[in-house]
Amino acid sequence: YQRRVHGNNVTHDMVAVELARRKLVHVGTSTNGRPVLWLRARLHTKRDTPLRDVQLTSLYIMERIVRPALRSELPGPAGETMVLVADISGFGLANIDMESTRFISEMFRDFYPELLDAALVVDAPWLFSQVWRLVKSILDPITASKVHFVSRADLRNWVDESLWI
Repeated sequence: YQRRVHGNNVTHDMVAVELARRKLVHVGTSTNGRPVLWLRARLHTKRDTPLRDVQLTSLYIMERIVRPALRSELPGPAGETMVLVADISGFGLANIDMESTRFISEMFRDFYPELLDAALVVDAPWLFSQVWRLVKSILDPITASKVHFVSRADLRNWVDESLWI
């Protein structure tokens, strides 16, 4: 997979600009001890982020941040999952990027199967319900079943409020 995207090594320098935008951040562990990635969807626009940057940054985050967190924060088979918080507040038409969404869903399906414990969609506006119909159609049914639409109050059951960004 790394060879297909960019050789064997994706370096910090290659993704520094995307990482600095803090669209996707490892914030710590969930209430059940899983590593938590926090996605701020409103910070992503297809116009400003080529697919190649999404691919490289996704690979870097998974290999350099998530995998080490799985091993160090909760070792063993029980710790081989993570929680994704998708903060959809402020999401609008400019944030829709089906090409990147398809890439990320295929990346999880093909290279990180069963890594996702839960994807928590927070503060989804009406527009996102329309996007969700499209996204759900490209997801594996098992993965789709792990997606939960939650309020900020419900999110407290999964992630301590001190970790929210």
